[in-house]
Amino acid sequence: MAGVTKKRLHALALGTAFVGCLAIGQAQATEGYFSHGYGARNYAIGGAGVADSRDAMALAVNPAGLAKVKRQLQGAITGFSPRREYTATGPGFVAPSAESDREFFPIPNIAYNHPLNEDSAIGIAMFGNGGMNTTYPAVANPACGGGVGVFCGGKAGVDLIQAFVAVGYAHKFGSLSLGVSPIFALQRFKARGLAAFGGVSADPGNLTGRGYDFSAGGGVRVGAEWEVMENLRVGASFQTKIYMSQFDRYSGLFEGRGDFDIPANVTAGIAYDVTPNFTAMFDYKRIFYGDIDAIANPFTT
Repeated sequence: MAGVTKKRLHALALGTAFVGCLAIGQAQATEGYFSHGYGARNYAIGGAGVADSRDAMALAVNPAGLAKVKRQLQGAITGFSPRREYTATGPGFVAPSAESDREFFPIPNIAYNHPLNEDSAIGIAMFGNGGMNTTYPAVANPACGGGVGVFCGGKAGVDLIQAFVAVGYAHKFGSLSLGVSPIFALQRFKARGLAAFGGVSADPGNLTGRGYDFSAGGGVRVGAEWEVMENLRVGASFQTKIYMSQFDRYSGLFEGRGDFDIPANVTAGIAYDVTPNFTAMFDYKRIFYGDIDAIANPFTT
């Protein structure tokens, strides 16, 4: 029981530290720490379009759509401006309130599509998840006994950037298009101001203030798009979990001694052309955050 309790406390405390610095305020603006769209068009329509591929950045959503897109090079920069702040009540050493300093993040993307013939195409896309950053100042904190900061450790926060390179191939079989896309991913992470959690970390020397660390890995996305009838299409895509190398400098923060894989996700949707200039779309997306121990440890092992 003692071992189980200690692990529960370890997971709970460090999960609170990490989520408190990263995720608060993000879920309302994004899909957790995923962007809700990639490319200007997909972002503008709220991430919908798994059944309505119109440009080269479709590779980031449904690789099957490449077979429908003409030769195209496109790029965009998304401006993401979240406001992060919190107010806390009750006992504990967390500062009563604080507001994150940095509030604007440019997120670039670029994609190229190259038809091989009338029925097949290849493409490449580079995109990312960004703005997953908090910088809480060294605010006054009465619970620190003279110290300052959200967690009594001066300035506190985390900085996480995820960049992806996807290479895809798609082929049309009549009204059905199928596509596949290997994905290479790179992550950069930094945390500071979390020393107060050292007592419940399995590796307090690699918990906080270790500068930037990098992690690399890969996965695969597959997709399908079917033109059921004129003006009506259905589509679906599935991305495997992207298995990443460990953040060795933060092995005391992430469950699994630095593991921080990127979760699998699945999207399905329909698109109907009401008029030549108006398309109605409905998409369902699920991201399997529960399979990532660093943010979804059940506290039972």
